[in-house]
Amino acid sequence: MPLQTVGWMSKGGLMLHLPSEQAPEGSLLDGKNIFIDWGFVKRASGYSKLTTTLLNGPVWLIEQAFRADETTELVACTSASFYKFASDTGAPTLVGSPFTSTAKPQFFQVAHQVDKLHITNGTDNVQTWDGTSLATWPFRFVNVLPVDPNKIICKTIASNGSRMFLGNIKEVRTGHPDQDYQSRIIWTEAGTSTDLNQLWWIDFFDTPGPIFVILPLREAMMIYKKYAVYSAVEAGPPFVVEAQLISRYNGLLGPGAVTSFVDPDGIQKHLLVAMDNIYLFDGTRMEPIGDPVKSKLFQNYNPEYLSSIRCVDNQQDQEVWILY
Repeated sequence: MPLQTVGWMSKGGLMLHLPSEQAPEGSLLDGKNIFIDWGFVKRASGYSKLTTTLLNGPVWLIEQAFRADETTELVACTSASFYKFASDTGAPTLVGSPFTSTAKPQFFQVAHQVDKLHITNGTDNVQTWDGTSLATWPFRFVNVLPVDPNKIICKTIASNGSRMFLGNIKEVRTGHPDQDYQSRIIWTEAGTSTDLNQLWWIDFFDTPGPIFVILPLREAMMIYKKYAVYSAVEAGPPFVVEAQLISRYNGLLGPGAVTSFVDPDGIQKHLLVAMDNIYLFDGTRMEPIGDPVKSKLFQNYNPEYLSSIRCVDNQQDQEVWILY
C-alpha cells in the first residue's frame, strides 16, 4: 500500500507532530498516526475527550475510587474542589470545595480502603469520600491524653487495607502551639480508619529531611525521604509496627517521584526517580532501569521543578510514565 494512501486513511491524532523518539516501533511518521504491526497497517486511535465541562481550576489529582462490589468511580480534585464523574456521560459533578487554594499539587495524595477514599493535600484536614458524601476525616484517640489534637494535617497518607498510615504530620491543639513532626509516621488501629493511639508513632531522625511518601509494597509500607528509604511491617504487640532502613542514599527527588506497578510476571514493584538514577524497587533491592532513560531525563529536566516530577502507572498498557 503506497505511503500517501496510508496517510490519507488517517484524520490525525496520536501520531501527528509526534517526535520520532516517542513514536511506536513501525510507525510511519508521514502517515499521521498510522503504524505497521506484524505486517498489518493499523491506526493509533489517540485519546478521547472525557468532558467539555470546565472545572474551577487545574486538576491536581484524578483517581479511581474502588467499591466493595468491585465497581470503580472516577473522582478529581482541583486546588480547592472535589468532583465525581458520571459513569455514563463522563460529566463532572461538584461535590464540595473543602481545600484551600494554597495547597501544592505535589502533596495531593490518597489512601484506598474498601468503599472509602482518603485524600490529603498537605495543608488542610484529610477528607474522606464514601461514594455519597465528602467529609473531614473523623479521627479519634483511643487513649486519653491531657490535650488531644483537634486537627491532624499530613503530607502523605496510605493504607495497607487494615490500617491507615499518615506521615510528615502537624498536630493542632486549641490554645497550644502547633507541633510539626516532619519525620514521623502514625497509624490507626487494625480494622479501622479512624482510631489513633498517641503511643503509636515512629520518628526517622537517623537520616535528614522530611518524609515525602508512604506507599504500600506487598506486605510492607515503604517510607520515602529525600535521601533514604525505610520499610515498615506489622510486628504485633506491643510495638505493632516495626521499621528498618533499606537505603541511606537513594531517596526521592520529590513527593510525586514514585509509583507502584505490577510487572509482566505479576510482581508488584515501585519505580522511583532518585537523586542519581531511576530505579525499580522490589522491597529489598534497587535496580537501575538503564542509562538511556536516565540520561534523557537528567539531561532535560529543569532543576527548579524537581519537586514537581511525577511517576504514573499506566496499567492498561503496562507502562510507567515519568512526567517532568
